Formats: sequence, C-alpha cells, structure tokens
Amino acid sequence: MFKSAFNLKSVIILMSVVYIFFYFIYIYFIFTGVYMLLCALASCFPNKKLNYISTNSYKKFAIIVPAFKNDKVIKESLAENLKIDYPSEFFKIIVVGDHLQAETIEELRKTRAEVLDMHFEHSAKLRCVKAAYDIVKDGDFDNIIVIDIDNVMEHNFLFKLNQKLTENVVIVQTHRVAKNLDTSVSILDAISEEINNSIFRKGMQNLGLHSALIGSGIVFRRDYFLNKLMSFKSVGGFDKEIEVEIGKENLFSHYYDDIFLYDEKTRLFSEFQSQRIRWVSAQLFYLRKNLIKSIWALISKGNVHYFNKILQFILLPRVLMLGSTFLLMVFHYFFLTYFFVPATASFFITFTTFVIAVPFKFYNPKYLKALVYVPFLFLTVLKSLTKLKGANRNFIPTPHHTIQEEIK
Repeated sequence: MFKSAFNLKSVIILMSVVYIFFYFIYIYFIFTGVYMLLCALASCFPNKKLNYISTNSYKKFAIIVPAFKNDKVIKESLAENLKIDYPSEFFKIIVVGDHLQAETIEELRKTRAEVLDMHFEHSAKLRCVKAAYDIVKDGDFDNIIVIDIDNVMEHNFLFKLNQKLTENVVIVQTHRVAKNLDTSVSILDAISEEINNSIFRKGMQNLGLHSALIGSGIVFRRDYFLNKLMSFKSVGGFDKEIEVEIGKENLFSHYYDDIFLYDEKTRLFSEFQSQRIRWVSAQLFYLRKNLIKSIWALISKGNVHYFNKILQFILLPRVLMLGSTFLLMVFHYFFLTYFFVPATASFFITFTTFVIAVPFKFYNPKYLKALVYVPFLFLTVLKSLTKLKGANRNFIPTPHHTIQEEIK
C-alpha cells in the first residue's frame, strides 16, 4: 500500500514537472512567434524616413574587403566592384589579403585597388579590417564600407549611398541579396536571409528600433569607425559585437532596403552548417555577456535598443523555430493533448510570419521546390548546436566559389 502511494506521488511529481516544462516552452514559442509576426507585418509598409536627398557633391568612400585565401574569388569580385558607376577619385577599394598567394597579390596590385599582404597567425575578419586602419585614418574619407570577399556591389551602390547618407547617420546595413540560386541549399539560404531582412531589419526599423547587422554591406561614418574599431575584439561574430556596442550607446542603425549588395549563398549543407555554427555561437556568447546589463540599461536608462538587441539573441534560428513547433504540434496530437492548442498556435503564428516575410519573387515553382529540403536544413542546424563549444574563439570561414565554378 505504501509502495503504491509512493509510486503515485512520484508519477504526480513527474507529470507536474513535464507540464511546467511545456508551459514554459509554449510561453517562449508564442512570445517569439508574436514578436516576429509584429515585425513581419511592420515590414510590409514603406519607411518614409529613408528618402533620397538631392546633392551635387560626392562623398568619399573607403571599401574594405577582408580576403582570406579564395584567390579566384577575390580576383573575380574585385574586377566587378571596380566597374561600379561612381567617380573613381571618390572611392578606394582596400583589399586586405590574408594568406593569398604571392601571384594573386601581384595581380591585384595592378588594379586601382590598394592591396595589403597579410599572414595572420590567427585569422579573423576583424583583424583584416583593423589592418586597414592607417589607410582610413590618413585618407579624407567620409564613410567606410566593409564587404566580404565574394560580395559584388550593384552598379549604382555608391550613388545611392551618396544620396541617402546624412551627417547624423552613424551606421547603415545595406540589403544583401543572393548572387546565386543554383542549388536547393542556396535558394533556402537566400529565403532565410530575406526573412531576416524583413523581420529584423526593415520591420525593426519601421517600429522605430535599430535594424540588425549581418557582417558585410555595413557602412560606417568615418569618425565612429576610427573611434570604435580598435576596441573591438571579436574573432567570430564581428557584426554582433558592433550591434551590442551601438545598442549600449543607444544609437540607431539604419537599413537601406533599396541599396543592393550581391552575396554568394551557401550551396552545400556542410557550408550551411559551418556558417550557422559561427552565427549561433556568437549569438550565445554576446547573450551571456549582455543579458543582465541590457535589462539594467532598460530599467535605469530606458535603453530600448540595447535590450531589444539582446532579446533577439534569445530567439531560436528561424528553421529551428519552424521545425520545432511543427514536430511538437504533431506530438501533442497523439500525446499530452492538453498542449495541442498552444502547439498548433505556435506553429501557425511562425508559419504565417514566414509567409509574410518571404519576398513575393520567391513564390515561384522553381524556388518553392527547394522547400522539400527544409527538413534536412532543420537537421543540419540542429546538428550544428552540438558543435558550438569554443566556436566563438576560432575563425570559421565560409567557403566561397567563383560564379563559373561547378558545385558537386
């Protein structure tokens, strides 16, 4: 009798723990879903504050390109970027070549670009950007742009910036769009980035909050770049460190959704995984360092930008959010049916958010067929969570390919 009562008590305790666990899970999922849905809805409206201004003067730009290996890629992208439609005396491309071959350095120096030949013992994007510090400091530049080795600016990229940038604009994220849609993974990667553009950039900006950065296509006002650059220390998550710093200072980062930077999308699941390991690791690193500080800044100073940025670091990667809510909905249809309604609500809020956030051009049969690979992408990102230890202390480059290169 006593044994039976003890077993019953154990079952009650266990079920209570399970129910409390799922209550917290669905509070988190529904909050996350509603948060993203509001931003996605906000992204549907134009931002009238970002009008072009009439000007006959030219701002001078320094364009820094960290180039780690990938000799063929930097030669191809540099050739394209040197063709942009802007007076050549008003922009300089600075290639910081890290572990490039000697013949590549020699070939690049025959162009109008300024080329630095570096061989860092521990490579990182930030180290490459810092290497260009003296050139920027000694030049009479108005703004500094950081782009990746594979990025190609649209032909009137600088003209558009010239007509939008004003003295009170400290930092800008331009609109990265896919340069390639040649595999199912690259299509899904492009869709994922556009979802983030809608929710965390345009949507945030339309709600009066600062937009998220993404690591390339970032434009700095010269004084902010020079004053802040040398204090940054990140190995991975260069953009996350910048976001945290501008959040602390309660500054506003803008998003220009009509200024395009073409970016190579990952073409293989293995490349997608390594990229997500780097992103998630950096996100968790800055979350741990700043969560309490951001809450205190919100309470004591009313710093919404800083708190909101750290809040975003709590959110699951989008494909994990979609996959997890779907699997839980199916699970609760058969087991613990008490939670079927919140599970279903979580999934449909998330699904609706993504439907709204995906640009209309992707609602095309040739792109939609890539959706059959979403479960594989879910498993890839899930697997990446097991490899986060120490990832933020190591440089994890994303592989790049030339446009002509075949992917097998």
